[in-house]
Amino acid sequence: MIIDYRKSFALFVIAILATTNIFAQTQVKNERTREGIDVFLSQKTIENTELKRSKLLKNFGFSTSGVMVVATADRFYCIGYNTYVSRKVKGKKISSFCIIDEDVYFTSESTLYKIDTQNREQTVMKLPFSPQSLWAGKKLIYSSYYKKEGLLYAISPKEKIKKIIYKTDSPIICVEELGSLICVLTGKSLTIINIKDMEYREIPIDTKELGTPISMSADETRGIIYFSTNNGSYRISKGNVQKVCNETGQLCYDEDGLIIFNSTDPYLIRLQSNLLYGPPTIGVPIEIK
Repeated sequence: MIIDYRKSFALFVIAILATTNIFAQTQVKNERTREGIDVFLSQKTIENTELKRSKLLKNFGFSTSGVMVVATADRFYCIGYNTYVSRKVKGKKISSFCIIDEDVYFTSESTLYKIDTQNREQTVMKLPFSPQSLWAGKKLIYSSYYKKEGLLYAISPKEKIKKIIYKTDSPIICVEELGSLICVLTGKSLTIINIKDMEYREIPIDTKELGTPISMSADETRGIIYFSTNNGSYRISKGNVQKVCNETGQLCYDEDGLIIFNSTDPYLIRLQSNLLYGPPTIGVPIEIK
């Protein structure tokens, strides 16, 4: 579905034009509230745009080429620099989505679909359950289902196979790959799984002190795990938990920093690496509205 937005926006628009309406004329400006913080979406930037009237899903996707994707129940929005375009999904209701490389995978009820770089939509496979969430690994899709217990599935879209790899008594909130490890966030703990050796390490989360967990991401280069709660965003570094900022939402870490997407307010920001790994701080106050 996605082509490098920064270098090939014109080609992407041509591909989208074939099957959907676009809003290339709609300007969503990339602003900066202070040095080291990029704001891609905020209440101010989406005023008088289609996004202002849209109910966004909590999911957020980030492609290899750097395109940010959000969605409603029937439409994907590719957020670029100074503009966005949208692609309508006909006859289906998007319940969750994720991105592997440049391909978008999404579920409608119990069916997994794919939109490739040529904007072609195809059915990947039928699942025996309706996924509550999808998360992207490098090659695998992780999906959760909760009924009496939380089940974590690993799905290979290429081979069209699935396998339960983890069970828990709590609903699964987020899944993230950290090298060869799989990190699973629930409402009360972070579990690090070594699938090869079937070893588990569970790290309790003090919800009274930190808040209710929402999302997680990882800086693989530094081996640092970020997670968000209703009280803000944090990181686990050298065995310590440090508060990064007061903003919260779905997290994604890329080479330029930590991306935070909040579908309710809404806002989409990036805390750049020079801010995250600059002088020690107990929190970065950010005003988005």
